[in-house]
Amino acid sequence: MKRKIYWGLLMLEAAVCIVISVLQVVRLDALTSVLAFPYEPLGNMLWALSVSGTFGNLIAIVLYAAISLLPVGYLLFIRKRRGWYPEDWLLVLASAMLFFVLYIMINPGLLPSILGMMAKSGMGKGFLGGVLSSIFVGYVVLRVLRYSKEADAGKLAVYLSALLSLLNFVFVFCIFGGLFSSLVSSLSSLLGNNADVQSGAGLSGLFLVLQFCVNALPYVLDILVITFGRHLLDAYVQDPFSERTTIAGKRLSRLCINALTATVLATVGFNLLQLLFASTLLVVNGKLVVPVFSLAFVLATLLLSNLLSGTKALKDENDLYI
Repeated sequence: MKRKIYWGLLMLEAAVCIVISVLQVVRLDALTSVLAFPYEPLGNMLWALSVSGTFGNLIAIVLYAAISLLPVGYLLFIRKRRGWYPEDWLLVLASAMLFFVLYIMINPGLLPSILGMMAKSGMGKGFLGGVLSSIFVGYVVLRVLRYSKEADAGKLAVYLSALLSLLNFVFVFCIFGGLFSSLVSSLSSLLGNNADVQSGAGLSGLFLVLQFCVNALPYVLDILVITFGRHLLDAYVQDPFSERTTIAGKRLSRLCINALTATVLATVGFNLLQLLFASTLLVVNGKLVVPVFSLAFVLATLLLSNLLSGTKALKDENDLYI
């Protein structure tokens, strides 16, 4: 994917999340509908066919069986080119679950007898869809692990770069879909309950915005780290012993150190500011950060940078003798 298109998609995702957060259009029923997709629409379509007449009912039965057998059919197709792997049992399980889930989607009246109170709360279809989707996701993850185990260093770098690219979309959603939505809800609640700005609502609102910035900072820095990490992977794929690879490794190490430092200082500074204005704030949220994983990542990147530098130095020394 070209770099401009990639960043354009990230900005589009951010804009959509901001609009959804501002309009507050995401509700529990919408979230459960997302989890139930595409199984609920398929169930509705099959139900409409089944009640349309004898011929429609016959088509619905054939489609019901064909859709449910798709994972097993795919498995039989790919087995012509390779052997059987343990994770392939997940496709068999997926077909069995498709028979069950689609039948429930066609006959939603059975949900209370199967899921009890969960069905009455309106989360039944979303729960079933989530269980079935988790099987497909699990199969994909296990297949990626197998491909990675059998791949060389170049292919592993390509796989990792693709995974990091997807991870940036997750971070954008965390910022503008999760944190920004929480900010909008908090500001709405604060200003609604304290209409008088002089009562401290204005200052409290400002601190809510600051809190959003502090909470979003690690994700923003993670996006930068991933960007520099992809540059390192690209350089490594082209030539693992090049000067460009070594420089990219050092830049990534410096960025990780600076990112962790900025996250810690921002958290400490925000907590101290809240302490200074605690008497006038209507909302106070203390924040404690123990960046164990971030620190481990920094140490890993430093080790990687040193290994790359040492490997290049060793190669240059060998080239002199040759």
